[in-house]
Amino acid sequence: GREPTATDHDAAGEAFTRTLPPGVYKVNARAVIGGEEYAVTDVIPFTISSLKIFILPTNPNARYPYDTWEIAATNVESAFELATSGSVVTFGDGTHLIYKDRAINVPMTIRSQNGAAKTILDGGRRDIFAPHVSAFFLLNHRQATVEGLTLANGGNSKDLGISPLGIKAGRLVDCVVTNCYNYELNGTVWLSSDDTSDGSAAVVSNCVIAGNKMRVKDVKGVGVFADGAGCLVANCEIRNNRGVEYVDAGNHGALALMNGATAVNCLVAGNTACATGGLYVEGAKAYNCTVVSNESTMATSTPSSGGIWANAASEVVNCLSWGNVSATITDPADVRLNAGGSADAYRNCALPVERGAKCVVVADPCFRNAAKGNYNIRGRSPCTNAAEPMDWMTGATDLKGRPRTLGEGPDIGCYESTGIYGTAILLK
Repeated sequence: GREPTATDHDAAGEAFTRTLPPGVYKVNARAVIGGEEYAVTDVIPFTISSLKIFILPTNPNARYPYDTWEIAATNVESAFELATSGSVVTFGDGTHLIYKDRAINVPMTIRSQNGAAKTILDGGRRDIFAPHVSAFFLLNHRQATVEGLTLANGGNSKDLGISPLGIKAGRLVDCVVTNCYNYELNGTVWLSSDDTSDGSAAVVSNCVIAGNKMRVKDVKGVGVFADGAGCLVANCEIRNNRGVEYVDAGNHGALALMNGATAVNCLVAGNTACATGGLYVEGAKAYNCTVVSNESTMATSTPSSGGIWANAASEVVNCLSWGNVSATITDPADVRLNAGGSADAYRNCALPVERGAKCVVVADPCFRNAAKGNYNIRGRSPCTNAAEPMDWMTGATDLKGRPRTLGEGPDIGCYESTGIYGTAILLK
């Protein structure tokens, strides 16, 4: 972390130390062997980079070392060639084309200047059958962070063997992942980690994963796939992702959790997949998720559920599953529309019909405006104050950033109600 320095000599031959600014330098080396000094004829070049790197879509004044907005890079690849451990790479407003996926194996922050609404990284893929164009990043360090960006039009990476974005260790925060096309692998966003030594190693939080497509046989996680106890998906919206039918086998879940992975406070809404439409849980944990208006489209796929499917080794607690559709079920009152798999997995969930002895039967969850995608619950909802308190809720927030417990207790689902339903009388 120190500034690089070099010993130089003034006009009188006196030695002094000076700081080296970012730049390209050459070293004339000498070697001492057996007391004899020898000159090394090769000149050794090396580069000193700034830890701050700025990138703009256009900039007529772009020049190395790209360490201020005035001389910000316009070529993403040139800028990333300078990035190293501890670098902060900041994208300015606009759309930036990404031609190469890259693994981030060191502490590094990749962020926007003004948020995901104004800053887009474009992978260039426009069709699910198009050639592989570009994935974005494979994060492989706990202190690697991608923050405040829209990642759009990404594809699979043949070189890295990942979906549009992969996380083995690191964080995806406050991002939008949209219009990506996945033809071969699990998850538009893929997480895999068993590292819990210092909390979850692979984390996606406060992100929107929406409008992505997957076409392939027997894969999981049209939006997000998380495999391992070191994976956490928290406070995310996973909306309107689509798994395309493939012969007689399905893709499972817009959000797929495997082998100890955890999801909390997530909204899974309006997705379609061949098998499970919404949330797929296999030996994993889902707490306070709202799973609504999803669809399972292939009648021959098993396991199948329009909303949630979970096996007996899973925990699905305080989740609200409502208004989901499944092609395998003709009875609209069948519980598998909303909660398939083992009844032992479900605890204190709100469902339209009975699912074992541990869930709440809800006739109407009282969404504020489901027709317009507003799945906040009203104060009069039977989900209000009905959730089982859990240790992780202390100091936590709901999907909207409100305290996880408002009123007498926490609410079922990803949202806390903001008020009690009733009639106000104003006396003058």
